[in-house]
Amino acid sequence: MVDDGTGFWWNYGVAEMLMEAGWSLTYVTPSAAIGHQIPVESLGPLLARLGRGSTRFLPLTQLLGVEAGIAKLVNLTSGTEEELPAELIVVQTGRRSCALQPAFGGRATAVGDCLTPRRMANAVFDGQRVGLMI
Repeated sequence: MVDDGTGFWWNYGVAEMLMEAGWSLTYVTPSAAIGHQIPVESLGPLLARLGRGSTRFLPLTQLLGVEAGIAKLVNLTSGTEEELPAELIVVQTGRRSCALQPAFGGRATAVGDCLTPRRMANAVFDGQRVGLMI
């Protein structure tokens, strides 16, 4: 799971859904903090739930690209690059589209406001539809 650094519920809700579906999760964020926009009374329980699923957190990290089942990451402080095996990559990009489609051989799917501005219910429907196909 790669977020855009916003660190809010929509990112962590997707992370929890992936973990509950049985995925082994690595949470990548360019932010220096995990869950910095989550209310303090909710952050502990959220991290405990994700921790029970053995979630690995990589703050100050960004996705460089994807090729042949490998996620290429870079540590934003040291510049150290790392490659991780990946069967599924979920990228939360806010309202901008992401250029991962070619790396997945056309199997990447954009949902929500990166397609066109829309109501929240429509964007959530898009995400749930794609999530159910996984």
